[in-house]
Amino acid sequence: MKKYTFISVLLLFFVITGWGQSSVNLDFRITNPRIIYDWNNSMNNLVGGDCDNLDFDLEVKASATSYCHSLEVHLTSNISALTDLDFTLAPGWTTYYSIISFNLTNNNINVSVSNNQLPASGATSRWTQLNTSWKTVGTLRLRIIDISQLENGTWIVSQMNGQQKEKYFSPSAGVQSYNSFNCVGTPFYNLNLGRIYSTAWGWSQAGGLVGGSQYMNWSTAVNTTIWDGSATITQADATSALANNITIENGATLTVPTNKWLTVAGTCVNNGTAANLVVASGGSLIQSTSGVQATVGRAVAAWTDPSHGWHLLSSPVTGQTIPPIFTDPTPANYDFYMWGETQNLWLNQKILANGITTFQNGTGYLVAYLTAATKQFTGPLNFSDVTGLNLTKTAGYPAGDVTSGWNLMGNPFSSALTWYTGWGLSGNITATAKIWNEPIASYTDVPAGGIIPAEQGFMVETSTNNTAMSIPAAARVHNALPWYKSTGNPIVKLVAHNPAAQTAQESVVTFDNQSAQGFDPNYDCRFFAGYAPLFYSLDGAEHLSTNALPELNILTTVPFNFIKTEGSSYTIEATQLENFPSEVYLNDLKLNQSQNLVTNPVYAFTSSDGDDPARFLLTFGHMVGTGDKTLDNNNIYTYENNLYIVNPGKARFEVYNLTGQKLQAQEIDSPGLFK
Repeated sequence: MKKYTFISVLLLFFVITGWGQSSVNLDFRITNPRIIYDWNNSMNNLVGGDCDNLDFDLEVKASATSYCHSLEVHLTSNISALTDLDFTLAPGWTTYYSIISFNLTNNNINVSVSNNQLPASGATSRWTQLNTSWKTVGTLRLRIIDISQLENGTWIVSQMNGQQKEKYFSPSAGVQSYNSFNCVGTPFYNLNLGRIYSTAWGWSQAGGLVGGSQYMNWSTAVNTTIWDGSATITQADATSALANNITIENGATLTVPTNKWLTVAGTCVNNGTAANLVVASGGSLIQSTSGVQATVGRAVAAWTDPSHGWHLLSSPVTGQTIPPIFTDPTPANYDFYMWGETQNLWLNQKILANGITTFQNGTGYLVAYLTAATKQFTGPLNFSDVTGLNLTKTAGYPAGDVTSGWNLMGNPFSSALTWYTGWGLSGNITATAKIWNEPIASYTDVPAGGIIPAEQGFMVETSTNNTAMSIPAAARVHNALPWYKSTGNPIVKLVAHNPAAQTAQESVVTFDNQSAQGFDPNYDCRFFAGYAPLFYSLDGAEHLSTNALPELNILTTVPFNFIKTEGSSYTIEATQLENFPSEVYLNDLKLNQSQNLVTNPVYAFTSSDGDDPARFLLTFGHMVGTGDKTLDNNNIYTYENNLYIVNPGKARFEVYNLTGQKLQAQEIDSPGLFK
């Protein structure tokens, strides 16, 4: 679609009388732009059908009381999208004034208003009185005949400051001229006419009426102006409002509310301060203009106990010094940390030597607060790739500590990110990241292609020290999807709940024929603990929170470890089961019980201190034998005093002690889990 640049010149001529005053300064402004749909063009009283009209008001004020005699308006424009001029005097001007002429010829707009009566001495009531407050002279209206020009172009009107001439009439001094007639307030300059917001009229857009209401279509990208007042995005929740170029005039405010999304394809201009562009907590903004000042909110719940109230944050603005809103004069009222992988230590912001004074793009922070609040990031929005990030993997961690190589990164944008896919990361980086899931006080895995929310810190693992990483702006998305979307592969997500502590730990098993046996960084993810029960699957010596297996059949089995926290009553729930046959069993080796999670997804049990962690098996297939079922692989498991054998079919079973003495021999006739 062709883009137009519209150039107009505005010339105003006033004749004013000021009684007994040596000088009166005049100011004018153009206000309240709006697009009004006119049924059968009745407002213009012109021949034609239904149409949209561009309206704006002309206002004037004086530095002291004075009296207006006449007014002329001349606009020269190449706006071929507009035609059929109409001008209406405002109430208060109609008694003594008349519209001498108004016409639109070759895109030249001419309006002339005059009072033909000269007042006798003291008869000022015949002229319109101007004061130090704004007074509306009238409304200009033009019919829109080409919506596409308005959607993609701008109309530029010169302020003409210093070029206007005013004349004051005084019976005693004759005609006097002054040169202090200026356009003030927001100029009618670079106005994006595709969609407009003004205080008096709200949002308006060319396109006609829908259901008797003024047309608004946020799903079409058009040039947009917030002229004055406080505008909010009105698109339906979780669907993107679109704009080509967008301008927020000085003093106006645009808010992207919670669950609202805005994408600006072209230039985003905020002529005000960071307070004039607000992205509320849970809102999302994607734009690609440098230096756009904004305020981005993040609601943070208060801590309620040692387990709950921790959050991983990340700044979407550049160069913001960590302000008092993120800390507290009373040190006991907050916690604020960076993760030091090389030190294997959470670095405390309260310790000056740690040097945590400014938010770094691409870095995450661990915080907790005594009271709930919405924290505000303020400054220029980050809009480009964040490069130069370095992931470390430090040797010498204590035995059993699995956090070596995990680095706390941060989403540097005011929108969500699609993780990993399309990032061009090296094979040294595990394709599954982790975020802190505050409601359940544990980490949640985010697979490749999953979503990292806005203002969210996330953990990334590298297998090699000093691995370079960049966060691409091209990965920005508006998204409210669940973490694991359906891929067509079998997937089960089990969640171990501790109801007493209101904590839970998620664990995922999925099947993908592209994954490899053993730990595969492209598909698997190692487990590390939060405050929830320890619950993870096993692959040899690896403890996994995401376990990808290359093949699923009726003999497959996945062992799970469980270690209790406080309390004794727990549940394991299958919150996601996709693309499986009708039977997926959770086997409790302690109680010798099996439950089909497809028909009954919640398994309740108790756990005591000292229980063997190797308590559960996940299996897929039919039950056989006494309380047992078919499984995968020739595996042997022990739990307390019991020996479990995954048998592929008809076999002979023999047990020997360390001296070679045969303890037991038995024929096994069918495949399954033999106890």
